[in-house]
Amino acid sequence: MSETTKSGGLAGVVAGRTAISTVGKEGVGLTYRGLSGPPLNAYGAHVLYGLDEAFVVQRGTGGKLTTTNPNDPSYGSITTERGDWVHNIDLKLGYSVKLAKESALALTVDVFNIFNFQAATLTDQRYTTSDVLPSNCSAGALSGAGCITHSGGTQLGQPWNARAEVNPNYGRPLVYQDPRQFRFGAKVTF
Repeated sequence: MSETTKSGGLAGVVAGRTAISTVGKEGVGLTYRGLSGPPLNAYGAHVLYGLDEAFVVQRGTGGKLTTTNPNDPSYGSITTERGDWVHNIDLKLGYSVKLAKESALALTVDVFNIFNFQAATLTDQRYTTSDVLPSNCSAGALSGAGCITHSGGTQLGQPWNARAEVNPNYGRPLVYQDPRQFRFGAKVTF
């Protein structure tokens, strides 16, 4: 009977041209992820379905208020734009050392969002809490009278009043991407 010798894990094993074992080696990794901003909407309430169930302008053509001053004649108009781009650059450092014939220690450090980008990942898309009829208006037409009409209550069919009924937080960020984070790891294999 032949005696089988056991090697230290994957040491000496090669897949293609790459050695699989990382014992006694350093490792560095850098990852970039870029996500384009989503299309923004302008939601209103629907008399039957509730909040955020009626598109005040065509789906995906929302944006941000052109002015936050309620006394401005164009108050209530919104720009047509997308959400902010979200960039993430992550770094990984690792080192592995052999402890005994068949055991190794691997130490790692991960740094997520190394430049601490703080882009908005979610914005307030509630244009109004009033019950309004879904509209096919373009974003620039919102300040025009008669583009949006009420869908319920005592104001049924009445024109909508932007100065009184616009959500002042519309288009403002609600959530930002995660700040810089560190993760330390140690792994013993035997």
